[in-house]
Amino acid sequence: MRTKSKLERKNCKVCKHDKLIRMKHCYDCGKCVATFDHHCVWVDNCVGEKNRHIFYLCVLTNLVAIVNAFCMLVAEMWRQGSKETYQISFLSFLGILIGGLVSLFVMHTYMMMANLTTCTFWHK
Repeated sequence: MRTKSKLERKNCKVCKHDKLIRMKHCYDCGKCVATFDHHCVWVDNCVGEKNRHIFYLCVLTNLVAIVNAFCMLVAEMWRQGSKETYQISFLSFLGILIGGLVSLFVMHTYMMMANLTTCTFWHK
C-alpha cells in the first residue's frame, strides 16, 4: 500500500482537479481558487491569489469615495448653515459605511501583511 507524501497533490472532491496548498473549492462559483480568501457577494466573485490586490484596491477606492462624499456634504451644510433631518440622516449613514469600510480595510491590511487569508484568519 502506497502512502501519499506531504508534497504530493490532492484532488478536489467536488471538481476533481489537482488541488494545490491553500487552494479551496468555492461552492458559489463552482471552481477551485488558488489561495482562496473568500467569496465576495459585493463583487460577485471569489477573492484569491490572482485578484486579491484588486479587491483590496476596490475597498480602498470605495472608502476614499465615501469619505469624499461625507466631507462634501459637511462642507455644503456648513456653507448653507442648514441642518435638515435628511442631511443628518445621510451623514449618519455615510458614517456607518465609513466605519465598516475602515474596519474591512484595516483587517485586510493586517491579513496581507501576515500572509493570511480570510479563511485562515477565522479558522485558526
